[in-house]
Parts: sequence; C-alpha cells; structure tokens
Amino acid sequence: MLAVTQITSHAEMAVPFSNSRMRIPHGFQSLLEGMAKEVLMVQPPDIYTFSATYFENLLKKRDGRSFVFIYIVVLKL
Repeated sequence: MLAVTQITSHAEMAVPFSNSRMRIPHGFQSLLEGMAKEVLMVQPPDIYTFSATYFENLLKKRDGRSFVFIYIVVLKL
C-alpha cells in the first residue's frame, strides 16, 4: 500500500540535484493538486490533452479572458 504524507515546508520539497538543491516554486504543489483532482474526477482517456487544455484555461482565467472548459470524452463500446 502506498503511503501519502503531507509536506509541511518548502525545505521538505527541495529536490536534490548534484551538490546543489533546487527549490520547488511556490504554488507549484497546489497547481498540480488541482490538475490531479480534475483528472481523477473526469477520468479522461488522454491525460496529456486534458492537462494541456486545463492549463491553457487556467492561463486564460489568470489573464482575465473568458473561457469555457470543454473536454469531450468519447467512449468506444
């Protein structure tokens, strides 16, 4: 069984790389959590296309442009 732990500080989120440590940008965890929740709710057959559309719509929302989030799921029976 996979254990999920809560990350409580940015220091815990640092990624070791060579002799230096890279920091995860502020807000990145929330961004990925939001996308992951949408993926789990919608269960798209193509996660890459779904994610691209999701992030594109977030950019439009941030920039003040209106958008409608439409993702069509075609099931093969």
